[in-house]
Amino acid sequence: MTSEKWWKEAIVYQIYARSFKDSNGDGIGDLNGILTKIDYLSWLRIDAICLNPIFDSPNENNGYDTSDYYTIHTEYGKQEDFDDLLQALHEQGVKLILDIVVNHTSNEHYWFQEAKKSRENIYYRYYLWWPEEDGEPPERESFFDNPGKGWTYNLQTNSWYLHYFSPAQPDLNWENPAVRKEIHNIFRFWLQKGVDGFRLHDISFISKDIHFPKITKKIIEHKYQGEWSHYYAQGPRLHEFLNEMRVEVFDHFNAVIIGEAPGILAEHALSFVDPQRAELDVFTQFEGIGMGYVSGEFRNVIPHTYDMRIFKNIFSRWNDVFLNIGWGTIYLGNHDQPRMVSRWGNESPEYRKSSAKLLLTFLLSMRATPFIYNGDELGMTNISAAPWVGDDSRTPFPWTGDDGCGFSSAEPWISMDPNCVFINQEASMRDPDSILHYFKKLALFRHSCKTLVYGNYIQLNTEDALYGFIRSDEKARLLILLNFSDQRVSYIMQPLLVNPIKVLINNYSDVRINEKNLEMLPYQALIVDLS
Repeated sequence: MTSEKWWKEAIVYQIYARSFKDSNGDGIGDLNGILTKIDYLSWLRIDAICLNPIFDSPNENNGYDTSDYYTIHTEYGKQEDFDDLLQALHEQGVKLILDIVVNHTSNEHYWFQEAKKSRENIYYRYYLWWPEEDGEPPERESFFDNPGKGWTYNLQTNSWYLHYFSPAQPDLNWENPAVRKEIHNIFRFWLQKGVDGFRLHDISFISKDIHFPKITKKIIEHKYQGEWSHYYAQGPRLHEFLNEMRVEVFDHFNAVIIGEAPGILAEHALSFVDPQRAELDVFTQFEGIGMGYVSGEFRNVIPHTYDMRIFKNIFSRWNDVFLNIGWGTIYLGNHDQPRMVSRWGNESPEYRKSSAKLLLTFLLSMRATPFIYNGDELGMTNISAAPWVGDDSRTPFPWTGDDGCGFSSAEPWISMDPNCVFINQEASMRDPDSILHYFKKLALFRHSCKTLVYGNYIQLNTEDALYGFIRSDEKARLLILLNFSDQRVSYIMQPLLVNPIKVLINNYSDVRINEKNLEMLPYQALIVDLS
């Protein structure tokens, strides 16, 4: 059995602060808004919250372009507000994880403002440049730049700077020891305050081959599965940098290091979280969430188009990666994805509740640390029609059914979903059969049953729509059955089941047995005790 850790047993609740709760009437969620909802967070029985970036930023990319790592963005509050929130969370037994980007900064960061002045400036080497005298820079793809050019020209230095994302997000030069020391100091600053860990955004991209060899689209197609991210994640000193960061900083604190690692295939993932290598604690993969994308573009994802056979294969394969050592996360939505129930479930009035409950059952019964995005415990849906247009997951959290739905006394920074009049926290609390109450029941069950955390995982051979697996250890043997469809599906009980069966979790009020078959209702989720 893998060693026990708090972050393996934790249920993590991701909060997009800008859209969670506004406390000062400016239409933007803030830290004090989160503070006013401490009781709710404690009631949920989550173990940690993960905050999207709250550092100072011009918000060219929703806070993922940091201009000052030591300062809280004024829209979210002050340093004192952060300290109050951290203390209140800890008093409730809830840990705090910060989402942070250290692959790049904002182009408004002091370092870059200085770097672009002159090649002689000390901060010039904080970033990655291609001098004009060497001709056109070699092709590099930019994920967020429409022309796809990963270089932008700077007249003052007569050179191009590299940016894997937008021109407003210049990439840092991790080859420079001074840069690494700056990053280490940033981590120490927040850890000394008592932060319980970091989610390292795009951490697999930090190492670059600074000789910038020529890479063509043909090479990317044949050697890197057609994805620039696979090439970007192959930096020559990546593991060295991660190990140094671990030894210099994190070994001195009881904090978790969660690595968001795009471009890393399953066969290479273990090298990041093998404890013997002393790098990351937890690995976040992109393969599962990437299903259904059209041409790799997440804004073109169409709900309900994923193949369940592939879905089951991906998540079973990633379970096997960390079978004996290492650890991963599991998630079905976040601030960059469509709403979970709209994409993976069924948002129709008939099936929204049952399919949302099914998806939550899946997340909390797999062998990984589950991340639940704020609002998914209510069954929030996409505000737009399919295909997804980009802001569905960022609509404000609906607290009540009143005007403004309890998010703010002012016009919110982004439109509320009109369905917040009936999909909201207040209504969900009143309804004993709500998705919210079901989530809390699941959370309590997972906390009481370490078999769901550390137990073995065996996928069952079931028909396409039905996802069945066994979680077992010396204390319990559990059968999880999940019907990912709007049709009834039969499951042959023998030899796994006997009648009557002992159902521990059920998102319906009954279990239907017909002779030797268990009849699964549309989007039904069951956890059955086989002990």
